[in-house]
Amino acid sequence: MYRAAGGSQHLKSNYYYSNGIQGRILPIGLESSMYNQFEDNSNISVVFIGDGTFGEGLLYESLNIASKWELPILIIKEINRHAQFKL
Repeated sequence: MYRAAGGSQHLKSNYYYSNGIQGRILPIGLESSMYNQFEDNSNISVVFIGDGTFGEGLLYESLNIASKWELPILIIKEINRHAQFKL
């Protein structure tokens, strides 16, 4: 069961979150990993990104924050050969 929040690409179900905009799921994953670090539990956050995310500045900002604060997050990059761009 899922709840649509702004369209079919924005899903939330228990601890699963999805966002249809390139790279916009990373801050949500960082927030989740910050919570895990604050609660001092052994959980980690897992975020899946695609090829097109490497064109977004938010990716690099998120990677810097995750590294600097040593957040428990696993970012998995999928080679799907799809990207959104503007001409």
